Amino acid sequence: MYQDKNVYHMLSRLSHIIFFFLLFINCILLPSYKSFYLLIMFIIVIISNLIAKSIIFQSLYNLLGKKKLPILGLGERPSYSNDCNFTMNGFFSKTFGMPSCHSQIAWTIVTYIICKIIMIMYNKKYYRNENLGCICCTLISISLAIIISYIALYLSYSRVYIEGCHTIQQVIVGGLIGIVSGFLIYYFEDYIISIMKQIY
Repeated sequence: MYQDKNVYHMLSRLSHIIFFFLLFINCILLPSYKSFYLLIMFIIVIISNLIAKSIIFQSLYNLLGKKKLPILGLGERPSYSNDCNFTMNGFFSKTFGMPSCHSQIAWTIVTYIICKIIMIMYNKKYYRNENLGCICCTLISISLAIIISYIALYLSYSRVYIEGCHTIQQVIVGGLIGIVSGFLIYYFEDYIISIMKQIY
């Protein structure tokens, strides 16, 4: 049972690295402007989280000389957090916790996919026709949106209540940044890909 828990924890904390390698493999096997765009955007999301943690939020907490701020709560990880890095050594995790990287990545992916689903449903005329095929496609799209949202919710929940690596505020802030990031990645996708085509 303990070994199963360790495997789950490792898969959970390595989820963003696994997703990175999936995008990387996709670029190799199915190279396209979109695949490279998504890989670059994913790297930018990771870097933005590191900047938010180490420069913006950590500097804010240090500047105010407080470990806990109104609404935002703790900047550091909870006092009981351990094994929140890539190792299962039982050591306390000293890295800064605000905002949650896992939550930010999860909600970036979810928001991007939901935006794509909404636009596909909006643009395709056959979705507007009242027939069984269209209803099935709509139900599948809605089901997919619900499933990926549930996965992101569960991952966010697990970082607080199962793994104990973050406070609820750290996960919420990470999620909000992720939602904004996902929308921006979707919104500027065609524009940036057009620039990439001009360069290469």
